[in-house]
Amino acid sequence: MSFDVGKLDTENEWQDVDQALSGEVGLFALRDGELRGGAVENISEGEMYFGPAEQISGEYITFSEDMVQRLNEAEDLDYNTPFLMGPDQKDDGGFYLKHSIGSPWEFKDNQNYDFEEKEQWHLHLSGWEVYRARNGSLVLGMAGPDFDYEQDPLQSAQNNDGVVYAVADRDNAVFVPPNVPHRVIEERGDPDHIVTRYGPETDRVPKFHLDGTPFYTWDDTEDFEIQSMPSDTRMPFYQEKPSEEQVVKASD
Repeated sequence: MSFDVGKLDTENEWQDVDQALSGEVGLFALRDGELRGGAVENISEGEMYFGPAEQISGEYITFSEDMVQRLNEAEDLDYNTPFLMGPDQKDDGGFYLKHSIGSPWEFKDNQNYDFEEKEQWHLHLSGWEVYRARNGSLVLGMAGPDFDYEQDPLQSAQNNDGVVYAVADRDNAVFVPPNVPHRVIEERGDPDHIVTRYGPETDRVPKFHLDGTPFYTWDDTEDFEIQSMPSDTRMPFYQEKPSEEQVVKASD
C-alpha cells in the first residue's frame, strides 16, 4: 500500500508511461516537464496533473491509478480527470487536496510551516503518511521495533526509548505506516515539506495524540491501537539520529 506514492525522474529523456504507471496518471512536478498524449503538453514545477498520458519527461512524485480513480469517485470534489492544479490553488496550509473540499486523500506542499517547532508526536489510524522534502531534508522519529508503549507512549517517544529515525528529502520518502507514532524532529536546509496522507479503507485519515484523544474535532474517539515500525521494513532507518554526514554517505 505504501508504494501507491512513488517518484519518477526520466533524466531529460522521454519515457513511456506504461513502463512505470498504468491507467490515468497522477503527477506532481518537482521541476518543469512535458507530456505527450495527455490533456496538457507542459507541466510547470509545483503543478499537479491527473489524467491520461502516453509519454512523460521530467521529475515527478507519482500517484497510483487507484488514487487517481478515487478522486473521480469523490462526490464532493469539483474536479474530474483530466485536470491540472497549480500552486495558486493551494490553501493557506499548503494543501492542493484535503478533506474539507471533498478529497478522498490529502496532499500538501508547504514552504513555510515549521514542522520541527510545531509538529507533535502523533499517529494516524488506518492511514499512511508519506513525507518528502525539497531544498533540504526532514529527520523523522518513529516508534521502532523496540518502542515501549505499554506504560506511557508519549514519555517513551520523548525519551527516545526505542525510537528510530529516517530522512526524507528530494530523492527519498519516509513512509509511516498506520498507527505508528511519529513526528518531524529536525529540519535541515530550510526544506519545503511535501506530505501525502491516505488510507485504503477510509476517505479521511484520523490523527490522534498518543494518549488516544483526537487532534481534530470531527474525529471521534475510536479503538486506539499503537504499532511500531516492522523490523523488516523496506525503508532504511537509523537506530540513532543520523548526522548530515551519515546521510550523505548512505546515499552515495
